[in-house]
Amino acid sequence: MDAEKKKHYLRRLAALEQERQSWEGHWRELAAMFLPRRARFLNAGDKANQGKKSEINLVDSTGILAARTLASGMQSGLTSPARPWFRLTLQDAEAARRGGAAWLRAVQEVLENAFARSNFYDSAHMLYHELDVFGTGCMLVEEDRETTLRCRALTVGEYCIDTNAS
Repeated sequence: MDAEKKKHYLRRLAALEQERQSWEGHWRELAAMFLPRRARFLNAGDKANQGKKSEINLVDSTGILAARTLASGMQSGLTSPARPWFRLTLQDAEAARRGGAAWLRAVQEVLENAFARSNFYDSAHMLYHELDVFGTGCMLVEEDRETTLRCRALTVGEYCIDTNAS
């Protein structure tokens, strides 16, 4: 990577991190009530980031249980490992008649098996936790030699997002 590109990306990262600052206070409050051991705000000195259970002050577990219930409902309704939750199709009816539909069914089976072998469903559940508590989420999907793919649900504070390609 040339120096100019590197400067551009570092400036962009700094701008995104600056923009994220306005949300971090809200996210800290939400994390304290609903996911006290999950959010990560680097160099913020958060007790949750130090992994000390005894220093997390919760009144009761109502918020944690509610978030867990919502995440479980989202998973069972959106990406249940117990039943098919997606189907690959073609808009072009002629291509479907020429054998495209059969090929897509075979690809769908390969995908279903890859999801089942990997940690996709565990990561999706953590992603739903992030979505129901913080209103946003991010999952990293990587290639894995043993299980085809490996997923990791990033937690709020570990990533920056934007709505434009620039």
